[in-house]
Amino acid sequence: MPALPADSFDQLLARLAERRPSLPVLSACDPQDAESRWSHMSGRDLQQQVDSVAVLVGRHLGVMPGERVAWLGLNHPTQIVLLFALARLGAVFVPLNHRLSPAEWVAVMDDCTPSVLVCDDSLRDAAQAMAGRCARLPLVLGLEVLKGAAPLPMAPPPEAVQGALDAPLLLVYTSGTTGKPKGAVHTQGNLLANMAIAAQVQGMTPDDVVATVLPLFHVGGLCIQTLPALSVGAQVLLFARFDPGATLRCFEAQRPSLTLQVPATLQALIAHPRWAETDLSSLRAVWAGSSLLPAPPVQAFHARGIPVCNVYGSTETGPFSIALPPTHAISHGGSCGWPAPGVDVRLRSPQGTEVAPGEVGEVWVRAPNVVALYWPDQPACDADGFFHSGDLAQQAPDGSHTVVG
Repeated sequence: MPALPADSFDQLLARLAERRPSLPVLSACDPQDAESRWSHMSGRDLQQQVDSVAVLVGRHLGVMPGERVAWLGLNHPTQIVLLFALARLGAVFVPLNHRLSPAEWVAVMDDCTPSVLVCDDSLRDAAQAMAGRCARLPLVLGLEVLKGAAPLPMAPPPEAVQGALDAPLLLVYTSGTTGKPKGAVHTQGNLLANMAIAAQVQGMTPDDVVATVLPLFHVGGLCIQTLPALSVGAQVLLFARFDPGATLRCFEAQRPSLTLQVPATLQALIAHPRWAETDLSSLRAVWAGSSLLPAPPVQAFHARGIPVCNVYGSTETGPFSIALPPTHAISHGGSCGWPAPGVDVRLRSPQGTEVAPGEVGEVWVRAPNVVALYWPDQPACDADGFFHSGDLAQQAPDGSHTVVG
């Protein structure tokens, strides 16, 4: 298991501010901006904004350790600011999937009962209407309240919560495709372990620039590259939403070295009229958060000299569990690769026994980035600490894994 990047989110933030006091750590762009203008936040800027939001949320709004604060909106730097501020307070961040229906939002809100709901302008009316249907009416704040936190009468920033590694920080709900959505409770320790694992496997350094186009309401967009990049002092380019043309312009103008995609976005990129003419030379790898990748978009990137690297995981597993490194991206097409450092993966039969190489078994995962609980206190793992994914896979003689169902 790689060493944790810090003992808490607050320590991680302090180190990031020391590493990049005036250099950008978080840059943002809305694809609907025809001029593709970027705003930039340095390490010191991020730390100062976290201080201000922690004062607002903790001292002025009275959010206490363990309380939940929900977010409904597109990707925005303030989302990251709020996450770090809540980490300091010992509170829990609940990002809502803005693609769900109001009834589905209400179900999540009633399950975890946030005291505050932060929304952006595009979803303000929907947020207000949804809040009125919740069993516990939350305080609804517009994004501008957090963005304008600095001018408030300032008190000393709250001290970081004690025992931070075990403190719940992120509550992400499963898709509910196999039953009622459940909230996976990620502690600071889970998230920091996932950062260490993901950063090592992807070879991240402070020189990297990561383009984040996937939604931060899911562990894929937030935890596969965005937080790991910040943990090593790299820069994150944050898109409000995915747009293939804006993404290709970013690849050419901002020259990121890494990006995370899914099959649908890969297909949209290669189908775009500017695909063939776009300079992609800055990209050293494209990672894809999907257990099954269609061959055509993967081959299109490989033809341009860019490896497409698969990463397997789930909402409960960090999600960095099994990964296909760039060195094997072409030779092991269709595979998810090998268990990441510190991740124990077993393939088990319906009776719970290990299956032989080549046989199909259910993926069981045990690792420091795997959650222990569903909200509020339902065990997510068995007595031995293994999470039973429900996914089926085969292990090749070389130890690589391929998901088959």
